[in-house]
Parts: sequence; C-alpha cells; structure tokens
Amino acid sequence: MRPNEVPPGGQPRGAEEKAPDDGLSGATLPFAADITDAYIVVLITPRDKILRRPYLSLHSAQQALQRARKRGQPAELVLCRLVPVAADLAGGDQQ
Repeated sequence: MRPNEVPPGGQPRGAEEKAPDDGLSGATLPFAADITDAYIVVLITPRDKILRRPYLSLHSAQQALQRARKRGQPAELVLCRLVPVAADLAGGDQQ
C-alpha cells in the first residue's frame, strides 16, 4: 500500500493511535478545568473597531483595562467561560 493510500475500512493507517493522545479531545486534556475562566477586555479604537483581548487572570485584565482608559479608549471587562472542545487541527475531513 502506498503511503497516502487509505486502507479498506476508510481510516488511514495510524489514525487510531493518534486520536487518544492528540491533546485536542476534551477527555484527554488533564488541565482543562484549570482554564475555564477568562477575562475579556473589550476595547473600541478611535476608528470604532472593536478589539477583544483575553486574559487568564483578573489582575492582568484589570491592568489592561486601566491602561486603555488612561489612553482615553472606551473599554469594558467581561468575564467569560472557556469550553474545551475536540477539534481536528490536522485538517481531517469535516462532515
């Protein structure tokens, strides 16, 4: 069989070995619970473009908010919840 050829059954060789340890599945992320909260600083630029900047600590987000306000930019701080999801970043087929 050639290197890029798909065997009978539809799965490329080695696909079953990559799935459990790819680091993309929610079940295989051991620290997923530690990254669920994020603080998003929403800024509005002088040209009315909305920018979103994520921070993982409240202290860093508050500092960014203060810097933006010192520059005269309208800014808000929003608490968000991050949800780990499984993804195929290797470019597999999407259905």
